[in-house]
Amino acid sequence: MGGSSSGGLSCPLPPFTLCNGTAAESTARTINTNSTNGALGITGLVTVGMTRAQVKTAFGADPEQLIPGDGGGPSPFPMRVFYCAKRLSVSYADRPNGQGVLDGLLTDDDVVARIVTLDGFAGATDTGIAHNDPLAEVETAHGTTGRAQVPSTLLGGSQDLYPSRGLAFGHDGSNVKFMVVHNAYAGTVTPTVANVGMSLANLRLSSGATEIKAAASGGTNFAAVKMRLGTPDTEGFATVGSNDIAYLSYGSAGIRVVGLKDSGVTMVDQVNTFQVYLTPPFAGFDGATTLSLGAPRAEFEAAFSGMGSSNVEGATFYRYRVATQGILPVCIGVAYTQDEACVERAAVISLNFLCF
Repeated sequence: MGGSSSGGLSCPLPPFTLCNGTAAESTARTINTNSTNGALGITGLVTVGMTRAQVKTAFGADPEQLIPGDGGGPSPFPMRVFYCAKRLSVSYADRPNGQGVLDGLLTDDDVVARIVTLDGFAGATDTGIAHNDPLAEVETAHGTTGRAQVPSTLLGGSQDLYPSRGLAFGHDGSNVKFMVVHNAYAGTVTPTVANVGMSLANLRLSSGATEIKAAASGGTNFAAVKMRLGTPDTEGFATVGSNDIAYLSYGSAGIRVVGLKDSGVTMVDQVNTFQVYLTPPFAGFDGATTLSLGAPRAEFEAAFSGMGSSNVEGATFYRYRVATQGILPVCIGVAYTQDEACVERAAVISLNFLCF
């Protein structure tokens, strides 16, 4: 069923130290949650949809910082920057060029897709929610309609997500620890884009009229995906290894849809879904096995037959046969990381992973 090491993050997880030594400003900024007029974001500073050039001007002398890579290499999160004095991180969506091609590099025309408050942020939402407030106050202010609750077993910890409103609140089960504003998703899947059900054996999210199916042939068309999940953070073409691909990224829902770009294709809406990658904070689970992101590796290996492992862009994916089509196996791929108790848990699930 594969080796004993997943190649994931170290255990226990290293503490976040990027902002150590930088004093937090005391300005009590307001997070606009769209309960009042205006764009989602930090009022008067940074909002979803701004370009990086605009953000750099707004932040002035507060410099961008990135999490460094191992041994001085490139950052593992090249599209996420930190403003330590203001205790904020800003994640950007890659903007494609005139041919729809994504370069994967952080440039000044990339646009803000997600803003996260860090420990020490002094402000509050326009509904009165601040760091360390009781979690019950979030429900009082924002209700339960359209909410997805993410368990603590996932990377990033427990969160209450409101995907259609572009909001999320991280917590420790009792108190708010960070807040998020992001692109709001307005699709047709239920209950929300972040916890729609899935079928591992059928390689699909949702079912019926809102199904999103991954397949070598006959996968869900990208135009239909966008109707069901809403407008993606990023869409375009890229080259991975020797493969030309198209993809749609829903970063704050933890969904990335990948298709193969045939010659002559000029628009992503012409492409069909080949694979779906799921990462935190996606909170859906498999209806047949109840497996999900955050589930222990032992549970995947008890449910499915192992097919070895593959390395994808530096990550080790373990292949599992979930069904058979004719005489050929149908697989998912799972990459693991270790939690604080050193239990290997699913960090990424890929539907329609190549079996060989």
